[in-house]
Amino acid sequence: MIQNTLVILSPGFPRFETETNCLPTVQQFVLSIKNNYPKIKIVVFAFNYPFYKTEYTWNGIDVIALGGKNKPGVWRFFNLVKAYKKLNCIYKAQGSLWVLSFWLTECSLVAKFFCERKNLKYFMWLQGQDAKKQNQYIKRIKPNPNKLIAISDFIQEEFSKNYNLKPEHVIENGINPLIFNDLNTNTREIDVLGVGSLTANKNYKFFVEIVYELRKTYPAIKTLIAGEGEQKKELQDLIDKLDLSKNIALIGFRSHEEILTLMSNTKLFLHTSLFEGTPAVVMEALYSGCFAFGTQKLANRKTENHFVYTNKIDFVTAMNLCLSKPLNYRCVLANAMDESAKKMIDLFLSTTKNA
Repeated sequence: MIQNTLVILSPGFPRFETETNCLPTVQQFVLSIKNNYPKIKIVVFAFNYPFYKTEYTWNGIDVIALGGKNKPGVWRFFNLVKAYKKLNCIYKAQGSLWVLSFWLTECSLVAKFFCERKNLKYFMWLQGQDAKKQNQYIKRIKPNPNKLIAISDFIQEEFSKNYNLKPEHVIENGINPLIFNDLNTNTREIDVLGVGSLTANKNYKFFVEIVYELRKTYPAIKTLIAGEGEQKKELQDLIDKLDLSKNIALIGFRSHEEILTLMSNTKLFLHTSLFEGTPAVVMEALYSGCFAFGTQKLANRKTENHFVYTNKIDFVTAMNLCLSKPLNYRCVLANAMDESAKKMIDLFLSTTKNA
């Protein structure tokens, strides 16, 4: 392995090693690079979170927090200038860099502008929401398709449809099997679990409506939704209106470790999101032994124990069938983050500068 420095540009990064809920996908990816490629020096730039300017070490990795706080306008511009200057300092000290930006937003704007001026290898990793039509950064970045990595086949197709520009590479999200609890093959007390922010995109009203239909067959069905968000009161009002308070509990924020414990005690995982990249939470549920139901495929290939539907009747029919019979729980590995890390490093090693 050639010694090199990989600079990762992200909107945020955990301040402490125990802050496992902060962008867990970015965390797991960084740790996979560190563990599998010890000769690569990693430096993480956190543009907006933590909400203050600082430099620190996280699991032996240098982190530079710019403290942008998601401020708009001139403040955001100054934050980009800070990022550029810090990148330049590292470049002068190291002599060469690889740069990877998460999301096709401000991080990628800095990555492209800096790396093309310095003739450095760089890639921009589309994560999901940044592939939608309303991404104002696309016109500013004017990305080259050979610099774009989509996090799923779906995001590759969505970006191509919206911008007539197809990312040349796909590197999927992944999970780290080593952080999971032992597989629970015994009785699981939670019938249906949902995990995610209580926002319009996560579509939990649809989730509640599905459970309402399931209760007609299973009056004592037990459902939990873990997460916080602006729709919490609205969802609780709907739960009360449908007389589901004994069947659905909004349990609020839970740490990543608590989520994995809940999954190990769950039969069916329901993910009703309207738009996602490759949801790690679904991968985690599958590896925890849950039978997962969602509105979007993880990849173009079939994933065992993952069932995709678009309308309520199909969801209810399939979930009723699952709940009616003994379930054979097993760990389903949709994709390991170590594999994603390997693909990423192979991509950097195989490409010529700004080809």
